Parts: sequence; C-alpha cells; structure tokens
Amino acid sequence: MAQTHTRATPGAAAVLEQFRSALIARNIIPPEPIVADGRLHRCDGAGPRGRGDAAYLLHLNDAPAGGLENWRDGRGWEAWRHDLGRESTPAEREEFARVSKATKAASDDEASLRHEAACHVAARIWSASRPAPPTHMYLVRKGVDALGLRIHKGVLVVPVRDLAGTLHSLQFISPSGVKRFLKGGRIQGLCCWVGTLADLTQDDESTLCVAEGFATSASLHQAAGHPVVICLPCGQPRPGGRCRASTVPQSAHHRVRRRRPRHPWQSGAHAGAGSRAPCGRMGRRAGLRYRAAL
Repeated sequence: MAQTHTRATPGAAAVLEQFRSALIARNIIPPEPIVADGRLHRCDGAGPRGRGDAAYLLHLNDAPAGGLENWRDGRGWEAWRHDLGRESTPAEREEFARVSKATKAASDDEASLRHEAACHVAARIWSASRPAPPTHMYLVRKGVDALGLRIHKGVLVVPVRDLAGTLHSLQFISPSGVKRFLKGGRIQGLCCWVGTLADLTQDDESTLCVAEGFATSASLHQAAGHPVVICLPCGQPRPGGRCRASTVPQSAHHRVRRRRPRHPWQSGAHAGAGSRAPCGRMGRRAGLRYRAAL
C-alpha cells in the first residue's frame, strides 16, 4: 500500500523539490522523506541547537500547498504553494486560501503548546536562580551591574516579559558572552527592561530609551539614569520597540546605536532622538523598519 508522501501524483517530484528549496531558504534542514500528508511535522533548524526548532506542513494534491516555519528567525508562519508555471484558476486560488488558513491554525496551535510549556520551565528556572553577583565574568568584562539579572548554573538569566510583567521565557548569557533563548519560549512582541517603567505614561516629559542587548542597555541606564527597554532577540529590535511605543509619547523615545569610536576616548554607545541607526550592525533596512514602528 503506497504511503501518502510517495503517492504518484502529477509532478510530485517537482513539487517536493520546490518545497525542499523553500525549506532551505528558511534555514530549515529538509527531512528525509518529506511527508506530505496534510499534517504538521517538526523538523530541525540549521545551525547549533536547532533540533526540533522548525515545522512544515504539505498537501500533495492537484494544487499542492502548505507552509513552513523556523522558530529561530522570528518571521512566523510562511504559507507556500507550488509554482504551477501558469496563472492559477479561481478554484485553485480558493483551495490555496483554504489550505493556508488551515495550516496557519495548525501552526498557531503548535506554537501555543510550545509557549505554554516553555513558560512553566522559565518560571521554574527563574525561581531556582539567585541574584547575579557583580563579579560574574560577563558583567565585569562589559563594565555593567547585574540590574536584576539572576544566575543559574553559571550563566546569567535575563527575563523575557510582556509589559504587564508576566514572565514568558528566558535568555541565557554565558561568561564568554554566548547568548541563547529558552527552547520553545515565546520571543515575538516581548522584551526586558532596566529601570522603572511604571510612571512613564503619567509624565509627557519622561524619557524612554530603546536598545538592543543587555550590556548596551545597562551601560545606557547607568550613564543616563533613564529606563531602557531591551529589545530581543538581537538583530530584531522591532517587537520590543513596538510593544512600548503605543503607551509613551513620541517625544519620549530615544534610540540607541553603537558605532566604532573615531577616537580612543570616545564612547561606543550614543543616544539621541534623531539617531537613524537604532542598533549596531543591524542594517539600514531593518533600522528604518524599526524607526517606523516607533
């Protein structure tokens, strides 16, 4: 009896090859074989610690379609359909819309389960952790205080919260500076912060700084005294900026950028309401998208 993913459908090999290319483009390791049974399947993301960090779904029928997601890149679910080499018929477009809606729902259900499980794990680790000492190698090298971080099994623990203060996930920073997030934890739309955010909405003159990474944010807070929202993950600061922008006046925002000092005595962190590049090495396009979100 033939299996679903190997059944003889017109162009099945071409469909699978095209879908395999789409997986690779999202830094997903194509499984062998690719199972096209209309169900959500987990697979591995490329790179270290990528096991089980991706998923895909594929329908292999007259109008092949499905979707894929790499949970490590923060881009969410991507609907996919086979390039037929011609314009789709109304019936095919309708079928694709139906399949896309179903695959997105399956992906959302899977993500909810992963996030809920990770939330419980994060709470246990956070409770078992103790306040980070100022002598931790990473803090000493960066020249910043712990500012509420904790330590667990030798690594710093950064809480990933929503603006209500609910803990959703964790970021871990090793003494050498290697950063990783709790597996399966939600990151999109969340952030961390140093300082007090409670009364920012009460005073139009309040200043809120938005920066990428704990060390940069801690340096800014210690130098200027303003609360700083730490955008996570590194290289994608938009969610953190967006989650705070709706509650703080535009005049209160200060973006932070890092640049190579022109002179040895210059600091590497700069803040200003007119800064065009919010974070170092993030690229012009990402910086402009981030600025628009604020």
